[in-house]
Amino acid sequence: AKSHHTHQEIAKAMRAIEQVFKGDDAGGCGVIAELKGMHWKPYQGGSSLPCGNKLATNCTISYHQMDCPEECPYLAPELHFPCQFSCQRAAACSTSNVDNAFSDSEYGLC
Repeated sequence: AKSHHTHQEIAKAMRAIEQVFKGDDAGGCGVIAELKGMHWKPYQGGSSLPCGNKLATNCTISYHQMDCPEECPYLAPELHFPCQFSCQRAAACSTSNVDNAFSDSEYGLC
């Protein structure tokens, strides 16, 4: 089932992510936040990305800097927020983003 988000829900999510980014001008590109329950928290996981968790990046050009682990090697961009993604197994690509429902081994993307 395709999920539909209201404008208010999208705006609320963007404000939550902006709060995590606020004051972060270190300039490094990478994962900066992880969705924990219903709240975005600063990412504390280091370079090892978790499988299936929603993550946010401050990289604006590409996902090339993100490296998903072997057990879930496909990076799945979020449908409505290009700065959000998760690392998925091939079988989960269709559930994480219906617009990118297959795994692409060449690029490591859903």
